[in-house]
Amino acid sequence: MAIFHDMIEETMEVFMDDFSVFGDFFSSYLSHLDKMLKRCEDTNLVLNWEKCHFMVKEGIVLGHKISKSGIKVDRAKVDFIAKLPHLTSVKGVQSFLGHTGFYCRFIQDFSKIARPMTHLLEKETPFIFSKECIESFNTLKKKLTEAPILVAPDWDLPFEIMCDASDYAAENLTTDHLSRLEYPHQDDIEKKEITKTFSLKILGMIAFRGDSNTPSFFDIANYHSGNFIVKGMSSEQKKKFFKDVKHYFWDDPYLFKICADQVIR
Repeated sequence: MAIFHDMIEETMEVFMDDFSVFGDFFSSYLSHLDKMLKRCEDTNLVLNWEKCHFMVKEGIVLGHKISKSGIKVDRAKVDFIAKLPHLTSVKGVQSFLGHTGFYCRFIQDFSKIARPMTHLLEKETPFIFSKECIESFNTLKKKLTEAPILVAPDWDLPFEIMCDASDYAAENLTTDHLSRLEYPHQDDIEKKEITKTFSLKILGMIAFRGDSNTPSFFDIANYHSGNFIVKGMSSEQKKKFFKDVKHYFWDDPYLFKICADQVIR
């Protein structure tokens, strides 16, 4: 990547040993392509001609089929997964979830569907491929064969952000920081006792007021990207912070989380 450091995200994208050159217009694309090839020549970087494709309308990039229609799953990989028999070992479950997890963005509620099988990966759990596991296994295979096409958004239209929260994450926040729960449509903020009667939707609507030391995704991102730690944390807060932060990693400019089902989001 160092060879193309001044071209990344401007005229090309690089992922390990794969890269793609792009342009808004055909003429600009040719100019960017010429610049990239000249850089390869100057640095003695050898390209595999059999793996190079120029001026194509569609192609396989990092396991996805890219075309003017949008982004699709690689049919060859999906066909392989669809033909797999029922799993008989933990290693088989890990492999299957790894393959299907690669396309989790195409499957709504992927983690929920895969949950029966992810339980088999827990320590000291006997391997019993139950009826629920079989249903989960078959559902994921079916979802992959019916995977939708991901299209680029229309930036001229308004966007709506929808958020959700798990029991674990929301309850931790409300317990540790005594946050106030609010209904965003109410004009007057009404303080409520935090109890288990709150739904997940309400638990997700957490407002932190006047507490600049409240750990957040920003704090985790700052720690991973620049080793910055929030000042003023108590020993207990630091202990919890480092316990949470190990589940994340930073790949500029994004913060990713390694979830319990081994899916990275």
